[in-house]
Amino acid sequence: WTVEVGVSTDEHAVRIVGRGDEVVGVLEVHAGSPPEITPARGNAAVVYPATHHVMASDELDRVLSDIAAELQQRCTELRLEGKLLEAERLRQRTEADMFLLRTTGTCKGVENYSRHLSGRAPGEAPATLVDYFSQDWLLIVDESHVTASQVQAMHAADRTRKTNLVKHGFRLPSALDNRPLTGSEFWSRVGQCVMVSATPGHWERACSEGGPEQAMQLSAMGRTRPGRRTGTRRGRGAAKGARAGQGSGAAVEGDGGHEPEREGAEEVERVLEPTVPEWSQHAEGAAAEAFWDAEVVTRPTGILDPIVHLRPSSSQVGDLLRELRATAERGERALVTCLTKRFAEDLSLYINEHGVRAAYLHSGLKPMDRMEVVRGLRQGAADCIVGVNLLREGLNLPEVSLVAIMDADKEGFLRSYSALVQTIGRASRHLNGTAVLYADTVTGSMRQAVGETNRRRRLQLEANARAGVVPRALPSAPARDSLLEFAEQAALLRGPSGGHGAGGEGVERIVARLTGEESYTPTDDDLLAPFQPARLEVCSEVELEQLAVQAHDAMRTAAKSRKYELAARLREARDDARARTGARQHHHE
Repeated sequence: WTVEVGVSTDEHAVRIVGRGDEVVGVLEVHAGSPPEITPARGNAAVVYPATHHVMASDELDRVLSDIAAELQQRCTELRLEGKLLEAERLRQRTEADMFLLRTTGTCKGVENYSRHLSGRAPGEAPATLVDYFSQDWLLIVDESHVTASQVQAMHAADRTRKTNLVKHGFRLPSALDNRPLTGSEFWSRVGQCVMVSATPGHWERACSEGGPEQAMQLSAMGRTRPGRRTGTRRGRGAAKGARAGQGSGAAVEGDGGHEPEREGAEEVERVLEPTVPEWSQHAEGAAAEAFWDAEVVTRPTGILDPIVHLRPSSSQVGDLLRELRATAERGERALVTCLTKRFAEDLSLYINEHGVRAAYLHSGLKPMDRMEVVRGLRQGAADCIVGVNLLREGLNLPEVSLVAIMDADKEGFLRSYSALVQTIGRASRHLNGTAVLYADTVTGSMRQAVGETNRRRRLQLEANARAGVVPRALPSAPARDSLLEFAEQAALLRGPSGGHGAGGEGVERIVARLTGEESYTPTDDDLLAPFQPARLEVCSEVELEQLAVQAHDAMRTAAKSRKYELAARLREARDDARARTGARQHHHE
């Protein structure tokens, strides 16, 4: 017997072959004329539900009744407002969805009826992943100055979009309840929480002072409570904790830097007269017992934060080119940040024309292409990357010794205090780390960012002197990216048959190759190994059918690669497998 299952999460169907009450084979059926049939990897397949909104048939009557009642009420409201087109649009769409729900159990956009499907009251929070956690769980929020604000904003953004759909008759008002959790709903479900950031924002600072409840109130008023140290900070790894809603939390923060002070640092300090942000200073009194923060400043390697230079923007391009050439001659790398995508592309082209290998990086590139650009920098294919807003948090590039910030005095999101600290920090993993800020005036954000960087340098210098530590760079890991590596090796993992890799290469061997323990390229003999006569003799009919399909696909792949001799041998293997299958069927008859 044979059963085919249409998989909603993939482009192919799964064909299950069995005998009696036993499954003897699992195949993948790819669309085509004729369709391509290949053995499933590991002779198994995972079939996910087409929708998570599944219920018993007796419950469906209640759901349809609730939807119909809401539809009638909403259409009446729209007609009273004179929105006849919107009312008719809503009626037709909703009735079509109800018909599909009744006949097939699902419809397109079924999640918009999730409130009715789950039996929730209007406005009640939906079930999410955190509802399945036990009471004793720990949430770690990395780069919390970005992540925490996104949690706060998700509900508002979702509601704004769906409000327009409801207003114009595309969805029922109950669609508004298919939503993310609000900030207060999310944090009330969180047990212990540690927030980590080099530049914590207002939310984390308020949490350290009084917990998420107070932070929510202050956030609603658009301010934080002044006068006390209310947040975590870190130069390179801060963690700040809040037991969101009920318990105790902690905030930790880290710092780092570089080698001893070099020429030029005094000039920057003299020009900027660095001032440390108010929340960064040690105020008297501790935070509430359940909510506290901590700071980790010194690195065990002794590396200091970058030396920061301030230079006029009127000659920034020429000065930048000189810095890039000197950096490239030392075999080091550089990052350059601009304000616009166009400027980044034009500047990278200009730098290339003047003998320095450069590449641009911005949101216009696809994610995999961005990763390729970064890997190219680490491997030496480029000397510098010119970017806009992607050369900040989470970018670990120990080869980078120079960070240049163009138009640093253009106050705004890209040149705020946190943006400047994060960007300058990209050079804090190198012994020769240097940051150059091109500006004609000194903004408050620049003053704070350079002041905080210099403060961390001083703390690291003092710690190095006390412990007798000489700054040293750790050996850099190979410039490889796991996602790119696995993407490049996907064909080997699947193989021409979708099972083992080419020639029966197993996952263990692929993993060995990716970890550098083995360098392996399948030979022709490897590709032909599964089709040896001795193996075919002991194969069942189903296995022979699978091997025939595998040989056919491998033959086509070899022919496309112009390996005609290999393709001919694979064709003979395919015919041999088919002949054995036919002979056994004739014998049974």
